Amino acid sequence: MKEEKKPLKVSTELNNRKKLLNQELKRYIRLLIKHGSPEKLILFGTLAQGELHEWSDIDLVVVEETDLPFYQRLRKIRELIQPQVGLDIVVYTPEEFDQLQANSPFFREEIIAKGKIIYEQSP
Repeated sequence: MKEEKKPLKVSTELNNRKKLLNQELKRYIRLLIKHGSPEKLILFGTLAQGELHEWSDIDLVVVEETDLPFYQRLRKIRELIQPQVGLDIVVYTPEEFDQLQANSPFFREEIIAKGKIIYEQSP
């Protein structure tokens, strides 16, 4: 009886996906720091938790001072980084971030508790 090699293939595909996502994340961080002024970048979701699957994407919170309306912030960031993989990104002002942290159980549980701060501006 011939042994299936599917688990090895899946494992290799997930490792390749993880490598691609991490390369893209590093590129995003460089661009955001070079062309913006983020106070904090928080990775959350499957990549942050190490629970990747074949459709995993990058989930990222950017905290920075801005006067732009919410959707214009997203458009500006997406135009800057030109994502090559799936990306869920939100941009909050420090005040919005503090409000969400204080008032949103989902935000506290999924982003604050399970997320990882991957960049924080020095005081």
